[in-house]
Amino acid sequence: MLASLLRVHCVRKRRKVLTTALTRIAGEFKATITNVSNNITLISARLRNLSLILRIEISLLRIRNTGQVNKSLKHCVRLLRLSSNTATGNAGNFNQKGWKLNSHYVAP
Repeated sequence: MLASLLRVHCVRKRRKVLTTALTRIAGEFKATITNVSNNITLISARLRNLSLILRIEISLLRIRNTGQVNKSLKHCVRLLRLSSNTATGNAGNFNQKGWKLNSHYVAP
């Protein structure tokens, strides 16, 4: 009888240890997946921004008129900020006034 109770106690203790270990592993796994997901989101946002910057550079190389360059730069800055805010989840913090470039800015 005592041996039987001891076996049951040991089995329950092993199950409890195993359950605790599996719970910890599941928590770590979930945290790792969340971190990877967040990193993928940031990387894709940065790649999108890099793509936009490259398109801007190519467009600026094609434009010869300084007035068009200034207008194009203002538009591109708006696009970059919007894409950055959208990609990082800050699209609600849209501030139109903060996006305006100084009117005296002259492209090189």
